[in-house]
Amino acid sequence: MLPSGWSETSLSVGLYRHAEDVAQPGGADPTEFVLTELTGTRAVFDNPSHDYPKRIVYELSAADGLSATIGFTEGGSPRRFEFEREGG
Repeated sequence: MLPSGWSETSLSVGLYRHAEDVAQPGGADPTEFVLTELTGTRAVFDNPSHDYPKRIVYELSAADGLSATIGFTEGGSPRRFEFEREGG
C-alpha cells in the first residue's frame, strides 16, 4: 500500500514500473525499478543493473511537499529535486 496522496503507476509481475519519470531515449522500453522500501513517507526503487540512476527515492515532507532523489545505491553525488503541491 502506498502512502496517502501517492499514486501507483503500474504493477507488473511484482515490480512497480516507474515509467512516467524515466527517459525513454529513441522510444526504448521503460526502465523498471523494484520497490525495495516503503514507509508512510518514503518509497525507494532500485535497479542495480541500470547505468544511472540505480536508485530513485521519493519522500513526503511535513509541509505536503515531495522530494525525488536519484543516484547510485552507494557513493556518488545524488541529485535531489523538490516539488510543492499547488492549490488545495
